[in-house]
Amino acid sequence: MTTKAIRFAATAGAAVILGLTGVAAGATSAVAAPSTTTTASASSASGYEFKGWYSSQQQCKGGGDIYLRHGYSSYYCVLDPTRGWALWVQ
Repeated sequence: MTTKAIRFAATAGAAVILGLTGVAAGATSAVAAPSTTTTASASSASGYEFKGWYSSQQQCKGGGDIYLRHGYSSYYCVLDPTRGWALWVQ
């Protein structure tokens, strides 16, 4: 899998877990054809921004807490079996 495909899979998984499927589905239907910016449009449509990869869930949550202290409103961590834990913040 390419990096963009993995990120898209992580975003889609997070959308299902968080119940954001309506937002994600609306973003994908607005795009006429698949492109290399699918990941960016999906994350920006839900308002979340990818920040990085962590080797454990505890580290990911710690990173999310730091972003909360610096003005972000929320975060979530999603496990990708090949890369680790992805941190998304809003």
